[in-house]
Amino acid sequence: MSAEQHYQSGQDKASKNDWKAAIESFTIAIECDPNNPFFYNERAVCYLNIEQYDLSLFDMNKSVDLAPNYAYFYTSRGFLKARMRDMEGCVADYEKSLQLDPKNEITYNNLGLALEQMGNMKKAQRVFAEGNKVLGYDPQKRLAEQKATKTDNSEKKEIEPTAPSKASIAKDVFTKKSTFKEFMSFIGNGFKLKKDDES
Repeated sequence: MSAEQHYQSGQDKASKNDWKAAIESFTIAIECDPNNPFFYNERAVCYLNIEQYDLSLFDMNKSVDLAPNYAYFYTSRGFLKARMRDMEGCVADYEKSLQLDPKNEITYNNLGLALEQMGNMKKAQRVFAEGNKVLGYDPQKRLAEQKATKTDNSEKKEIEPTAPSKASIAKDVFTKKSTFKEFMSFIGNGFKLKKDDES
């Protein structure tokens, strides 16, 4: 099998959350082609999922070394560093990723969350706002639309008359004199309703 086939096999196993088997396949792929940064990154993700953070970091560093201009690798490593509680390293990686790919809304979101965790709320809000711009999302406009929709719905809402239940009709027949009289008249009339013009 070629390096690419072992890599594909590793991806198939990882998609089934069989992390250890996936690691074995990615390791063989790396042995066949030690200069492919994607092989290291995929193995790093598997190590992350079984909480072997040091091994994951080693592989992520290797993928960054092999492809220093690939934004996704910095985002991956930033996520790992957050799990390792290295928040400064995490923020630095997310910022580097955004320098390389300033249109990645997921990285903006992750960076904003990391900054919030560090207590830097003002910067976090700026980062979230930048991410919203990339998405073309305006939270103020969305809020106004939701309020308008809520108002429209409440204005359009009409109380629909509810048909009386069979039980309530039966109760009326036998508890109200006027209803009982109408019922007896209905029976006496051969189970026919009285016409409106009849007195």
